[in-house]
Amino acid sequence: MLPLGISKKQIHSFKEWIENLPMMQSQLVLGLTGAAKHLAVANAYENWKGPIVVVTPTMLQATQLYEELVQWYEDEVYLFTVEESLAAEYSIHSPEVVSNRIRTLQFLTTGEKGIVVVPLSGIQKAISTFRSLEEKYH
Repeated sequence: MLPLGISKKQIHSFKEWIENLPMMQSQLVLGLTGAAKHLAVANAYENWKGPIVVVTPTMLQATQLYEELVQWYEDEVYLFTVEESLAAEYSIHSPEVVSNRIRTLQFLTTGEKGIVVVPLSGIQKAISTFRSLEEKYH
């Protein structure tokens, strides 16, 4: 018996995606919500050896997904926090937010297994390269 609203074709497509995941370098998956999104992220995490970046439409959705994934994977989940308002982004910089961003970016440089949850506004954020910072401050 299949769950309501899910066809055999959809289940077959999902299984095929999971089986082929180790052969892919990157993957864009759209339209997943709720439990389907969590199942996809959990399966990707179990079948992938490096970092997984999950992009959500809003910071609220990123925070909700982060809180749910932390219950399963604890220290292997990172949240890249950003303000969705430009005014707030440029006027408020709490040490906790800055520390969280640095921790997440540092994790991404390691190439280790883990999950990074980031809202779309975080992907659009301009970040200086290590080399440019090194040149500027040394």
